[in-house]
Amino acid sequence: MDLDKLKTTIFSTKFFGLIIGFIVFILFIWLTFGIGLISNIERNVLDFNFKSRLDVILNRYGNKQDKVGVTRYYPNPRVSQDIFIVGIDNVSLDRYGNWPFPRSIEANLVNTFTRIKDQSQRENSLFLDINITERELKNPINDAYLIEAIKRNNRVYLESFFHEIVSSKDINERNIIRQKILFDKHGVFDHQQIQGDWNRIKTYYSVEAPLKPYAEVSAGYGNVAFDPDRDEVFRRQALISRLSVLEKEIPLEDLLNEPALVETNFERYAWMDKNQVIHDIKYPISDKEYETLKRTMAINAPLKEQDNDQNGTIDERYYIIRKYKDYVIPAITLSLVLNYYHKDLKDIDIVLGKYIRIPEPQVYKPYKDKWTPLLKKAAQYNFPKAFSKADYDSILRSFSAKWQADNFMSAYKRNILFDKYVLQENISNDSLQMLVESLLSINYDQIQLLEDEILQTELLIPIDDQGRMLINFMGRPSSTATDGVQSFLIRPFHYYVADPGTDPEGWRQSQSVENKIVIVGMFATGLADEKPTPYGLMFGPEVNANSINTILMQKFLYNVPVWVNIFILLALVFIASLITSRLPTLFSLIISLLMIGIFFLTVTFIFDGMNLMIIFSGPALAVITTFVSIVAYRVMTEEREKKKIKNMFGKYVSPTVVEELMVNPPELGGVDKELTVFFSDIRGFTTLSESMTPQALVNHLNDYLTAMTDIILEYKGTLDKYVGDEIMCFWGAPLPAKDHALLACKCALKQMDVLHELNNRWPVEKRINIGIGINSGIMTVGNMGSMGRMNYTLMGDNVNLGARLEGTNKQYFTNIIISEYTYGLVKDHVIARELDNIRVKGKNKPVVIYELLDMIEGYEV
Repeated sequence: MDLDKLKTTIFSTKFFGLIIGFIVFILFIWLTFGIGLISNIERNVLDFNFKSRLDVILNRYGNKQDKVGVTRYYPNPRVSQDIFIVGIDNVSLDRYGNWPFPRSIEANLVNTFTRIKDQSQRENSLFLDINITERELKNPINDAYLIEAIKRNNRVYLESFFHEIVSSKDINERNIIRQKILFDKHGVFDHQQIQGDWNRIKTYYSVEAPLKPYAEVSAGYGNVAFDPDRDEVFRRQALISRLSVLEKEIPLEDLLNEPALVETNFERYAWMDKNQVIHDIKYPISDKEYETLKRTMAINAPLKEQDNDQNGTIDERYYIIRKYKDYVIPAITLSLVLNYYHKDLKDIDIVLGKYIRIPEPQVYKPYKDKWTPLLKKAAQYNFPKAFSKADYDSILRSFSAKWQADNFMSAYKRNILFDKYVLQENISNDSLQMLVESLLSINYDQIQLLEDEILQTELLIPIDDQGRMLINFMGRPSSTATDGVQSFLIRPFHYYVADPGTDPEGWRQSQSVENKIVIVGMFATGLADEKPTPYGLMFGPEVNANSINTILMQKFLYNVPVWVNIFILLALVFIASLITSRLPTLFSLIISLLMIGIFFLTVTFIFDGMNLMIIFSGPALAVITTFVSIVAYRVMTEEREKKKIKNMFGKYVSPTVVEELMVNPPELGGVDKELTVFFSDIRGFTTLSESMTPQALVNHLNDYLTAMTDIILEYKGTLDKYVGDEIMCFWGAPLPAKDHALLACKCALKQMDVLHELNNRWPVEKRINIGIGINSGIMTVGNMGSMGRMNYTLMGDNVNLGARLEGTNKQYFTNIIISEYTYGLVKDHVIARELDNIRVKGKNKPVVIYELLDMIEGYEV
């Protein structure tokens, strides 16, 4: 019995709903962290989070037309003002002809930045995002001009474009030689700098490197290849990658005889399958692993055939093992950032799956003309008493866009914190004069950092186990902005290509590029590949700018710890299972959708404000799955319960009552309720049975019971049982009925009328007379019996009284007797006469009984 109750409890919707929730929780743990299926959906959520940023939606920053003919640039505080893009746009193409331009024009651009009177106002670095892998055939002297310009500039970074597929052997060998010049001049990462499985780092097998003379005069290099996600959208950049150089090919049979690999030199063995996919070989290799490798290559690797004596006959057939030496190299963005922080490749540490560490980063201060330590937070300064910080703030908030463009002011402003200000036009000449005089009077060496400022001893760039950083894109592509909004400061190429000449007197004081990372690249549709990003198609220079900005502004995107995502998943699934298993379906659906909506807003605001990424799609889908699963279980359970109810009550009550019971199931089990019980019995049944054959008696009795039962069901009664010729039924359960006593009385009178009609049709010897007893009161009703076999019936003293009243009809020669309790409930509707005050068997208290004669208003249903 206890086991059956436990089983019933477990499979009840309220309890089993929680079990369903737990199953869904485990399923989504597996989908999210096991096979990574949720990550495919989560990429789209990340894209939406980028696009739903308030800065982007409200269009807060960029070029704005405040007045007719007056356009002002409002910088985004999340975007470093030390990133500057020079775009080769359509206007530049119209001026200088088809691309590629003569390299003398590019030399002029480099010279423009080199030849600045105040060298402290020069660029931090100049990255030419231009392919220089072939000489200029039309006018070779232009190569000399550009090489000399790059050499004089001494801050020019060149790109290397890496490819995953092996190109032509001769071409690749030439490019490898060029690339090694960059390696020798600027370095690569050595084994001691890298912690973790370096075989996980993105691998490339061919390269397009700049020409040798360019490589020799460059200030730095980096890989510009982008690694898209599975949906071909660029969201990450491999800050480190591997260039694999083929050292030699050996037959598979000679592998075990080869000298041991020197892993500190990034050496490895690999083989190529028939689809030109390269597979690493675990090293050192055991005999068993070697045999497995042989079988695998026999199925999947191409067989090399060799004619040694050139006689047309194949002399050797073998499978090829390739020995590679890998060079771990930086992305161009990492090289530019390291230069910005006054560091070299050899200075940093790499922990794959965690971070790239830049120790003791420094930044150049143009107004001091020296490198200073990077601060953890924006600097605050104590100004001389003659000019308070409050005075400075007041004036700074009001200086005009024209004044902002002044190089000295912008350098001072940017390097002394003021990135949150309001531009106004109404500044007076007196205020400007006071500002200038006050600034000139400041001794910058006496400016003291406040005590709460702390030097940043290291900068940690988060990366995954492949060395990739998630780019925190700052806004829509500037190239497609129709409203003038630019995420980064972009100027046309043709602004900077006028030859400044060699006379310093003709040079400009500055080019507004002080300490900026200047990126020169294509911004003309059709001439350069645009990369799919979360904001749509974006030119490569701006993708690189977003990557650099992520590091400079330290706006890194972090995944919350795994346990946080698991806890959120568990909490939401638990709440969803709790409400769905206990509340109405529609209400629980509304709450579930509301919960998902609130969770989405929370995820979005945390992403926008804290740069933290919480997995949204997993918990959201888990809530929906939980809801659907529990609702489906409820439907199946309710159908089963309805079938059970139909089987249980279909023979006892009318079909209408059965339908109502399936909508509102009764509480099964013994419950005390006020009911009316009805007993009827045939008078002289023994004499009747003796005058008829058994078969005739059964048929005759069935006719009588059918007629009486139909009336009971017609008056919404519940048939309890037949005991021979006796009928027991009741009103008020399983469905409640306020007029249960009145319905029982109407049913009794209707039965007498129908019995009279039946007796008129039957011969005298078959006629039947019955007695009916009716009582009302508190009775126990419910399923009674064993778990395997039970009946829905009544128990209690009031049930026994009803049975006694039915037998009392014999003494008073009546047909229907009701108790005083029933009479009290129906006295305003019936015609009855008081018979007696009797003490029935088993009852000490006398009971007043009445003969029911008729109804005042009829007894139709």
